[in-house]
Amino acid sequence: MAADENDFVTGYTMSKIYERGGEGIMARQKAMYIDDVCVDKEFRRSGIGKKLMNATVKEAEKAGCQIAELNVWAFNEQAIKFYESCGLTKQRQYMEVVLK
Repeated sequence: MAADENDFVTGYTMSKIYERGGEGIMARQKAMYIDDVCVDKEFRRSGIGKKLMNATVKEAEKAGCQIAELNVWAFNEQAIKFYESCGLTKQRQYMEVVLK
């Protein structure tokens, strides 16, 4: 969580640690799933988001995770650019067909 000098919360991340794999060809891995990254609109582009992401990744490392991952909507180009600037790369791609 990030707060200003008046204790106003300017941003936060929510994440959880889990284990996956161990079946078939996928090796068992300890991972952190970053569920939410939020920065108040008035404080965006001030570096808070990057500091939050760096702190979250450090927590994953301290917990012994092999990866930290998140999902982002394909249409959210601004978020994709932000996550790429934090060092994240595309891991997989989900596809859909919209049914009526």
